[in-house]
Amino acid sequence: MCPKVALFDIDGTLIECSLGIFSITPSVKQAISAFQKNGNLALIATGRTKCFIEDHIKAYPFDGYITCNGAYVEVHDQCLYQKSISKEALEAVIKLCEKYDFIYFLEGKDKIYVRQKDDPRLIDFEQRWRMDPSIVEDQFDVEKIQCYIVMIQINDLQEEHIMKEALSPYFDISRHMLGQISYDLNIKGVNKGTGLKALVETLGEDYQETYAFGDGRNDLEMLTYAKYGIAMKEAAPELKAIADYVTNSVKEDGIVQALEYYHLI
Repeated sequence: MCPKVALFDIDGTLIECSLGIFSITPSVKQAISAFQKNGNLALIATGRTKCFIEDHIKAYPFDGYITCNGAYVEVHDQCLYQKSISKEALEAVIKLCEKYDFIYFLEGKDKIYVRQKDDPRLIDFEQRWRMDPSIVEDQFDVEKIQCYIVMIQINDLQEEHIMKEALSPYFDISRHMLGQISYDLNIKGVNKGTGLKALVETLGEDYQETYAFGDGRNDLEMLTYAKYGIAMKEAAPELKAIADYVTNSVKEDGIVQALEYYHLI
């Protein structure tokens, strides 16, 4: 029997901070562990860079990570694929944010680079997203850093067009959940779907049976590319529209339900 691959988004899929679920539940851990038997692979697939993933998530023995919305892929600590942001694009972000007083996070594998660590808006953002302050640096040389994704926060929604006009030539821009004024800036043409494609192509034809779990707009390409796309109960409507299966919420152990539905455990 060919091994299978399951990919799990973090926020809204494995955990749900808005409901006070900050850790993977014991029942979900047990289910993923059962799936991993017989050579099956379980990976995280997230918009976050690896150093931005909380330790309690990384403490679970996942087989690999698709991070930065597909720009960095690793299995068993070995990098299989990476695509970094050009220096020109990073400089465009920095120039725009300095001009309009936006905040940015340039995300590398081990560090996240910002304008001013003591900016109250940045500190608030760190706390809401549970970012470890020790990985944040505001003294860096843009010529020497390697980054894979950018987060940016504007000051008012009316400034969105300014940001998009300046940065759309370099990035695919995705707004965080409705009501927020923060955005993911993804390398053009790079997403969780292309990350999954790179993973499968590198691992070989034995790993064609793929299952992708997600809830957000940045999971759309991944669920589309996977053989089986699974949306959580509270997922974005456009994600549920293309999913092969809609499972229960995080609170209701939706991952366990879907793994059982597909007879994977």
